Amino acid sequence: MAITGGLVRAYYGTDEMKLQDYIHISIDPDIPEYLQGSLSHIERAAVVDAALAAAVAALPVSFGLAVANRIDEVPTEVARR
Repeated sequence: MAITGGLVRAYYGTDEMKLQDYIHISIDPDIPEYLQGSLSHIERAAVVDAALAAAVAALPVSFGLAVANRIDEVPTEVARR
């Protein structure tokens, strides 16, 4: 399964059970075939991970908890605050 993007879940407090979907980052599935092969699996992961980490870092401090996961064969936690 190719990396398709990621998800940032956030909450104003510190209760992980109350995390809600907040930011979705995706690689456009309509990219022409010749461009899809231009990034390796590792490069796709690096691009998505950087975008997710930046999104978590940019959230205001009022968000007590934020977790970013890359969408892959197994969801992979990328960043947490």
